[in-house]
Amino acid sequence: MELCGVSGVSVVIPAYNRREEVVEAIQSVLGQTLPPDEVLVVDDGSTDGTADAAERFGGPVRVVRRRNGGPSAARNTGILSARGDLVAFLDSDDVWKPRCLEILVNLLELGNLDLAFGDVEVVQGGKVVTPSFLREKAFFPVIKANPQCIPNCFALLLIENFIPTSALVARRRVLFDAGLFDESLRSVEDRDMWVRVARSGRIGGTTEVVAVVRRSAESASGDDLLSSESRIEVLSRYAKDPMLTPLQRSMVRRTLSTCYEDAAYIHRKNGNQKLALRSYLRSFALGGDVRSLVCAGMCGVRWLISGAQSLMRMRALWKV
Repeated sequence: MELCGVSGVSVVIPAYNRREEVVEAIQSVLGQTLPPDEVLVVDDGSTDGTADAAERFGGPVRVVRRRNGGPSAARNTGILSARGDLVAFLDSDDVWKPRCLEILVNLLELGNLDLAFGDVEVVQGGKVVTPSFLREKAFFPVIKANPQCIPNCFALLLIENFIPTSALVARRRVLFDAGLFDESLRSVEDRDMWVRVARSGRIGGTTEVVAVVRRSAESASGDDLLSSESRIEVLSRYAKDPMLTPLQRSMVRRTLSTCYEDAAYIHRKNGNQKLALRSYLRSFALGGDVRSLVCAGMCGVRWLISGAQSLMRMRALWKV
C-alpha cells in the first residue's frame, strides 16, 4: 500500500501465551478496509503454541520469536523488524473495528502528524464497561476540538494519559527518534513513549471508536503499587522540563503529588508504615494538601509504635 508518499503499514502484535486471543486479533487486522502490508506477531517466549497459531495464517502475517522480555521489548522487536514507514500496535487480546487503519492513516496524512490515535471501548467479561475511553478523560474537549494536532500535547500527556496503544498509527522514524520503548519500565511504558514522541512531534486524535480493548478481572485490578511507582518514575523525569510553562509545571507537580499519595495509601494498606510515611511527606512537599501531612503523622506514630514493640520483643528474647 502506498498513500501520499507513505510506503507501507506494519502492524505489530506483541503476544505472550495468547493462543486463542491472538487469532481474533489477527483476523481483525486482516479484515481492515485499508489492509496493512504486513502483520508482525512478536511471540514473547510463549509456551502455549501462540506462535504456531499465528503462523497458520501465512500471507502478510509474519511471526518473530524472541525470549520473554515483556511488552516493551516485544514492541521494540516489532519496530526493528517492520518494513513499513508507518507502524500500528495491537495488543494480542484486543481487536480492531473494520475501519481502524483507514481512519487513523487518513488522519495522520491529513494533519501531517507523527502519531494519530482513536478512541476505544473497553470490554470486561463480555460486556462493554466503558463505551468511550476518551470521554472519561479530562482533556476530551481539547482532543475533540483539535483532531489534526493537539496543542501542548507534551504537557497534557504528563498530566493524563489519553493515548490507547491498541488504537494508534505512528511514523516509524519518529519511534526511533524517540528512543523506542523503555524496557526498564515495568508499567506505564507506553505513556512514557508517547510523552517522548509528543515532546518534538505532532499528535492528533479522533473521538471515533476504532478498537475494542478487552480487560480481564486481573488486568482491571492490576498491580496498583507498581503502576503508581512507574508513574512517579516517568513524571519525575519531566517535572522540570524547560518546555513546560510555569502553569504546566505546577500541574505536573500536582499530578506527581497525587501519585505519591496513591502510593502512600497502598503502602499503608499493606502495613508498610515507613514507606507510607515517606510517600505522604513527598506528596505534601510537591503541593499536597494538609491531609497528606496528617496521614504522614499517623503513619509516623504507627511506625514508632511498631518499632518500639519490635524492640521490646527483642529485649524479651535476650532476657530468656
